Amino acid sequence: MLQSVRAGAATRGAAVGLLAGPAGASAPSSVQAPDTRPAPTFAQLIRDMGRRTAAGRGARIAMVRNSRSDRRAALLTMARLRRSLSPGHDAADLIERLQRRIRFAGVAGGQ
Repeated sequence: MLQSVRAGAATRGAAVGLLAGPAGASAPSSVQAPDTRPAPTFAQLIRDMGRRTAAGRGARIAMVRNSRSDRRAALLTMARLRRSLSPGHDAADLIERLQRRIRFAGVAGGQ
């Protein structure tokens, strides 16, 4: 059992109530685990979409716009591309991660 010392007197169980919260439920945490997957790339997206498909062309357009530092246009193109996919498409997660990478580039160590 945890012990805490207060004003020289040992009190048992005081820290347990603080750690466990009401009714033994733990408090929500704002700490998030890092994503262990490799960083998404446009090359990976183009490969997943197919080079000669309309979606592949959309991915290449977004890549060019992003390389020209036109992040807003790249994000709009990525959003349009994501909406064009069928529900549950494998590339949807990759597009979302790539959009996040573009949106937060240069913020708090983003690349």
